[in-house]
Amino acid sequence: MFCQKVESSSIVPWKCEEESTKILKYRDSWGDYNKNLIGFLDSINSPIVIYGCGARSCNFVNFMGISNWIHSFVDDQQEKQGLYVPGNKLNIRSWDQDYFKDFVFLLGVNTENEYKVINNRQLGHEQFYSILPPSKNLPEFWNSLIYA
Repeated sequence: MFCQKVESSSIVPWKCEEESTKILKYRDSWGDYNKNLIGFLDSINSPIVIYGCGARSCNFVNFMGISNWIHSFVDDQQEKQGLYVPGNKLNIRSWDQDYFKDFVFLLGVNTENEYKVINNRQLGHEQFYSILPPSKNLPEFWNSLIYA
């Protein structure tokens, strides 16, 4: 399914030619995206955590098959802490500044909340990347594929 946020409160008619081009571009770049994602994860020399255990970040990990690269999830919602993510059995942990100081975070929070997390958790510049577009913090390979 291909969805796009628009500025209208009503359903926008399908723009067949324009939207088909976008969909085909995503389809055609899928193999490159997957290969680049694995290469990106392999290049990280620290444990990797997903920050935010919502539906999109959980589905991203499961659909991309990257659970072997992920140490755990971190979520601020107490109801999720101590549980495991369906489909990969990764632990959902609470935030611990000392424990996570040397980890790299893949931000699975809404774009409008990314800088709140970055600032509140005092994450360094090379310590975080987004996994949910649209974001200015997507890994460079991802931006290259989007804007190619």
